[in-house]
Amino acid sequence: MNRPEESLQIACVAFLRAALPRPWICNHIPNGGYRTKVEGAKFKAMGTLPGMPDLLVWGPYVAGYGIGGDIIGPRVIAIEFKAPPKRLRSGGKSVARPRLSPAQTARQADLGACGVPYLVIDDMAEMIQAL
Repeated sequence: MNRPEESLQIACVAFLRAALPRPWICNHIPNGGYRTKVEGAKFKAMGTLPGMPDLLVWGPYVAGYGIGGDIIGPRVIAIEFKAPPKRLRSGGKSVARPRLSPAQTARQADLGACGVPYLVIDDMAEMIQAL
């Protein structure tokens, strides 16, 4: 059985791959799931980092003006998926924000310092609006 955030991510990836023009791409960072100790150590040595977002969306290069002069670089957006809000007994949606782990919070700060927007998404409409 899929976790709710996995179903949300699958739906969002299908939407992005259908909606984004070429050469935009999106790819999943497969950090989760069961790993043996040996496999985990191998992945860590190969560069796997804890707290990486679930999805990276890459777009074509863009030129702009940044601190210290002109910058040219790819557009990159990091997306972390969280389970959709729970329904309250009243029938409304919970307004509690999804929580990030300490590793995710650190990675969000690192990516932000690199100029990468980091979205925490619990609803497809929210993702579409944010993008």
